[in-house]
Amino acid sequence: MMISGRQIEFYESTCVIRGAKKSGASYSLKLLCEGEGETFQRSFVGKLNGNNTLVVKDGFTYKRCS
Repeated sequence: MMISGRQIEFYESTCVIRGAKKSGASYSLKLLCEGEGETFQRSFVGKLNGNNTLVVKDGFTYKRCS
């Protein structure tokens, strides 16, 4: 996953951030995505940890590459 500006790129899809809300240490994003010839909406909830790690509500953990 790559996050840049208002866009998130996943393995087979790219999403534009349409809305963002912060609640404590968590972020809730509304995304408009395109992938594999389809357009779809997606919600994304995650929390940044102090060690460059993003923990997502669905159980995935992403570590920032250097």
